[in-house]
Amino acid sequence: MKPEAGDGRSGWRWVATFDLILRLAAIVATSTAVLAAMGKTFVVVVNGVACFYLLMSLPVSIFNIMRPGACPANRAVLTALDMVTVALVTAGALVAGILYLVHKAGDTHADWFSIWSQLDSLSYLAVLALILHVLLSGSILYKQALNIMF
Repeated sequence: MKPEAGDGRSGWRWVATFDLILRLAAIVATSTAVLAAMGKTFVVVVNGVACFYLLMSLPVSIFNIMRPGACPANRAVLTALDMVTVALVTAGALVAGILYLVHKAGDTHADWFSIWSQLDSLSYLAVLALILHVLLSGSILYKQALNIMF
């Protein structure tokens, strides 16, 4: 069933599409951070859990594109879980940065810069994508609560 021009639901479709794009960007960033971590257990686990959650939430994002405004409760649950994911990935990025500084100060002859700078930038890209995603989801929930159209 195609939404009518005046029902207000078609205005949410571009927002849901951008939500999906940010979710895919976070998946790419967390999965490459897992691959770049090379055995750093905490960083691998945190980014792996975040990547798994983001993959499992893709069907809900696709549902939000296909039927905008059909179930606003799923967006609220996803926003809460996305905030937890932001906290986890931020902790992983901070651990990566701290380990880089420890290894840099501990052994000046080792080439830690090439390893940790790549991991650190990937983790921070994941954090940035997730923060943008949470801000977008929060603004959507706010506007839906006030019944404001984009």
